[in-house]
Amino acid sequence: MDIFFSILALLGFILLTASTGLFVAIEFAMTGLERSTVEAHVREKGDAAARAVAHNHANLSFALSGAQLGITLTTLASGFRAEPVLGRYFTPLLELVGLPESASTTVALVLALVVATFLSMVFGELVPKNIAITEPLATARFVVPPVAAFNRVFKWFINFLLSLIHISEPTRQAEI
Repeated sequence: MDIFFSILALLGFILLTASTGLFVAIEFAMTGLERSTVEAHVREKGDAAARAVAHNHANLSFALSGAQLGITLTTLASGFRAEPVLGRYFTPLLELVGLPESASTTVALVLALVVATFLSMVFGELVPKNIAITEPLATARFVVPPVAAFNRVFKWFINFLLSLIHISEPTRQAEI
């Protein structure tokens, strides 16, 4: 049963990293699209995906704020889950190569942190960012539906965060 939960936790880490990638991808895809491209795409395709991309592009501040919230939540959850999960895989390997049990747990956690950070950086940030920069429209069509669902669930919180920005803006402008 322990193996089942370890595999399940590892799959959870992979899913969280992929989710981070979705939020990173929408951020770069949306900022890489020009309004004229989005409008032409809606005229040409006119399907639900094209309209969803146009809606998100027209509400860019909300979409990007939702992406930032998603990146933050998935990255924190991924880091929280990754260290103990990966540490459980590294500990027996370190003991197998002769590291004492007292040191293997600490070294395994440090290794888990390094590996989780590397995987998150590459597959949660760099790969999705580069795909979105290279193919912003195709990426947007793919990532808008799941991210829009997340944004609907957290709409109240995203709007709250945006209201904080709007409250503090006049103060900053008066100081300038």
